[in-house]
Amino acid sequence: MKKRSISIMMSLTVMASLLAGCGNGGSGTTVTEASKTEETKAEAAVNQKKEDSGAPTEEKTLEFMWFADGDETTAMRKVLDQYEESHPGIKVELVEVPYADLNEKLMMAITGGEAPALARVTGSVLFKDVALDLTDALGGADTFFADYPESMKSNTSIILDGKIYAIPGEASITGLIYNKTAFEKAGVSVPESVDQCWTWEEFNAALKKVVEGSDVRYGLALDATSQRWSNILYEFGGHFLTEDGQPVFTSEEAKKALEFTKASFDDGTWIKSIWLGGEDATNLFVSGQAAAHIGGSWKIAAYNNDIKDFEWGVTYLPYESTHGNCTGYKQFMGFQGSGYEEEAKELLAYLASAEAASYYTDSLYISPRLDGANLEYTFGSEEFATLNADAAMATPLSTLDWGYANFSSAYNTVIINAVKEYIAGNISVEDCMAEIDGAAENLSK
Repeated sequence: MKKRSISIMMSLTVMASLLAGCGNGGSGTTVTEASKTEETKAEAAVNQKKEDSGAPTEEKTLEFMWFADGDETTAMRKVLDQYEESHPGIKVELVEVPYADLNEKLMMAITGGEAPALARVTGSVLFKDVALDLTDALGGADTFFADYPESMKSNTSIILDGKIYAIPGEASITGLIYNKTAFEKAGVSVPESVDQCWTWEEFNAALKKVVEGSDVRYGLALDATSQRWSNILYEFGGHFLTEDGQPVFTSEEAKKALEFTKASFDDGTWIKSIWLGGEDATNLFVSGQAAAHIGGSWKIAAYNNDIKDFEWGVTYLPYESTHGNCTGYKQFMGFQGSGYEEEAKELLAYLASAEAASYYTDSLYISPRLDGANLEYTFGSEEFATLNADAAMATPLSTLDWGYANFSSAYNTVIINAVKEYIAGNISVEDCMAEIDGAAENLSK
């Protein structure tokens, strides 16, 4: 298997083929898109004449397909209003779509010749063939990546074949969120700096003391996702793939991570019903039943609104042989065929700049930019500082697997199902590892 060559699952292949089928001579530009491009040129010529004569130019409305939860829409609308004020004649319409329907609706719009100017997505690679090339609009790859973490240069959700086809949105960092009230009642202190991090054994021991010495019923609520569990794998020194893309999940490190996970569920320290019974990790923590929750950094915004009965905080992830934090990003991208390609590029460049920082501070999200670590939030500055420090401490290899094109879409379900089967006692640890490694080999063919 060649590096970054994991195949998309069959369903995604069908979607990609739909995109390719819209191509004209393999360029990814439909007849409708080509005609719209000509219309755009004609419109620009008319508007130039109006400008030369002093007449007002025609207003342009850019459709921005958008999924959101909570304060995200309000925060983005504020940024777009500011942009409109500085760009007379440009209006941006947020078209809200449920996240579960996003890919389908976006695909239908593109194949139907009604592509939006831009969209917020989590699977940009699915639409790369009809994405706008943003490289020049962003000042070139070197200029753009200077403002972002080093790992962004190899993020295939952002850049492929030297072309920047999307910009990163908010960062998703795995965080250890704990019930501060319960920990204090039990007399258990949490690490306050990166050099005080618990080992996983020490963390489990602390959880048991909190359950015994406070009002909580359970220890850890761990989100039942492969991305969340992969942090444990990395911290035990394991990986799914090697640097050249070869399956490597049958390692001794992976075995230790799996065995520790199962033991933590079996002795009741971690809540097994989340993984095997469908209980919601967030609800168990918000209701005060769980001492800690390992989840995404977006929970900061949600918990600020939802938790009223106890104090909570964020501390550093435990580790074993190394530190790991599986960081991901949502993406913003523009599309060929909208009729407003140049306007979309300019807006995306603005969204990637420091000028759009209020989107992150107002929505309580982590900016993907390097200067995002210095943002001041109306709430959660201490929590965000801890999350950023945790992510910065992690080895770059902790994002290796998820940096491969299509890894998440093609591999995610296989991983989570195999790990669940092992936790349930239905398969051995060796069978679990072999199943995941075998799936990687099959997907590469």
